[in-house]
Amino acid sequence: MTEKKTNTATFDEILVEEKKHYLARRIELGVDSKADSRIGLALSGGGIRSACFCLGVISAMFTQGRWNEVDYVSSVSGGGYTAAALARRMKGNVRLNERMISECLERMKTRGGFLSSWLLPVIPFLLTFAFSVALPITAFLFVAATLAVAALQHLWLPAIAFGAGTFILLVCSFVCYFRKSDKFASFLDLTITYFVFSALFLIARSFGFSSSNALWLYASISAGLIFVALALLCATPDKPHIRRRQRLIKPAVLPVAMLSVTLCLLAGRGRIEGFGRWLGLENVSILTILIALGCALIVWVSPNALNGALLYYRFSLRFTFKPSWEKLFGLKLRDTASTKTFPIHIINCFAQFSRVNGRSRDVLKKRFEGAPVDPINEMKRRGGVNFACTPHFCGSRATDYLATSRWESRGTFTSSAQDRFWTLVAASAAAVDTHPTRMSPLKRMTLAFLNIGLGVWVRNPAVTAKLATSWPSFTCNIRNFLEVNAPSDAWIRLSDGGHFENLGLYELVARKCTRIIVVDAGYDPNYEYFDLAIAARRCFEDFGANINLDIKRGQPTVVTRGKIEYGKGSKAIPAELIYIKLSALESHSLPLRLRAAYDAGFPHEPTVNQFVDDDFVQAYFSLGKESGEKAFRRDVADRGTSDVASSVAA
Repeated sequence: MTEKKTNTATFDEILVEEKKHYLARRIELGVDSKADSRIGLALSGGGIRSACFCLGVISAMFTQGRWNEVDYVSSVSGGGYTAAALARRMKGNVRLNERMISECLERMKTRGGFLSSWLLPVIPFLLTFAFSVALPITAFLFVAATLAVAALQHLWLPAIAFGAGTFILLVCSFVCYFRKSDKFASFLDLTITYFVFSALFLIARSFGFSSSNALWLYASISAGLIFVALALLCATPDKPHIRRRQRLIKPAVLPVAMLSVTLCLLAGRGRIEGFGRWLGLENVSILTILIALGCALIVWVSPNALNGALLYYRFSLRFTFKPSWEKLFGLKLRDTASTKTFPIHIINCFAQFSRVNGRSRDVLKKRFEGAPVDPINEMKRRGGVNFACTPHFCGSRATDYLATSRWESRGTFTSSAQDRFWTLVAASAAAVDTHPTRMSPLKRMTLAFLNIGLGVWVRNPAVTAKLATSWPSFTCNIRNFLEVNAPSDAWIRLSDGGHFENLGLYELVARKCTRIIVVDAGYDPNYEYFDLAIAARRCFEDFGANINLDIKRGQPTVVTRGKIEYGKGSKAIPAELIYIKLSALESHSLPLRLRAAYDAGFPHEPTVNQFVDDDFVQAYFSLGKESGEKAFRRDVADRGTSDVASSVAA
């Protein structure tokens, strides 16, 4: 899965190119282009709730004359909906205006949020989803049936193959161990898998099965072995001893499950014998063709093209937020670089990695040299890294960066193209997807095996395709299922940027912006500030940046001003931080303060609710606009202040 390295760009080279863009934008908009400052706007995740709130804040910034000062817009999930919608309307030299904001607001109102509820577009996506789920299950049952026939017909060839495979893998494991290779763990897992598979198969083959009761008893005992593994695999891998035991038990789950299916099929012995006679005669060639066809489907069919949930999600986003003049299909990320008036849009995704190999280890140590923590251990603990997509460059600190114009899919299937603009916006909001560390192995293996999730497979910027028409295959899901995906793989999986940090603050701190406005519209009814805590921790661990804000857990706030310090001691570089929190307090208008009387979830409606009405959209937009007006009112002192009050909704 690893391929030749490409000519990638360093992060410093990216900053130079981005500086050319935002300086040209300042000249276009009449903003002071000589000031050596960078202003960033972070739009948090939170689905349609965040999209409405962020749109209100941007409307307030435009009214107060602060929008043109922004150089970067870093978005996650719902915040990205708003940023993408406005960016597509500001084509060429077109500037932001009230008509654009009103159009985006009306589209969300008329569409009931953004998810399509029409039956006609939903049906093909449901059929695609059903096929993608049926494909691996069918392959699983077919192999199990073949094993049942082989066991019943006393065919020794499969047993010899399993035994030889176990011996070869065992030798490879010892060689890797004595050479201290990082592939030892993978070979050991494969050896355990082959050994368990061959041992259980030989037991099933050597059993006489004198009666159906004995067969059912043996099948029940074998199936019961699965529950021993499931009990451990259901645990979240948050402790080292749990992870070690899960790593040992995972390879045995699949063969034991297949053996159980095999034994259940053997219970219907008469039918199996008939299938065995058919297998042993002239139809072997037909069976071989079917097996080859199944392997071809696994290898050549793209999981992106068969991901009905992702296709439906992307279609809904594109149909709701795209401008009327934009074509429905084919918009690529690099095409969005044509706008001269919109800030540099950073789409934050989460690149999932389960292990770190040799080359990736060297890259991480070099990129995070001087960081307060070990970058390798941190990536393993987090389960991946932040993956940034901009119109100019795409990549992460673990996979290198590549110019977006070169990071393109040349495949003929547009439905599986990785660099489609709305595909990446949807991936940035792919909350329902696998996660290496926040999810139990059983749940992750199930989602990966059945191709369930909103994540997308994209080409690794650090590698180049051997074939110009290549695209991801279901073997990527198999690697995700086995948890062996690494930063050097040809294809990497992107999911919700909130799986790394949900505010979009990380990339702005990486660029050392001198002023950062954070719009936090995440689900936080008890005001625990979880997303802020995670973002502050990530920024300190990777960049040594200290974030100082005068806030307390359990105490709601509207606007809080603080500081960010890049570096330590006398060399620390200060930056201004404006933190806008989703809340409805005494300083807001009466309708917003009293809305909780008939809308118990306001202002923190659960993110799972994405089907809303026009009143919902207007309420969160108004809340964002009033909060933004408090943050950017020109008569507010620049010194650290907070607009804090007791929550009326409480």
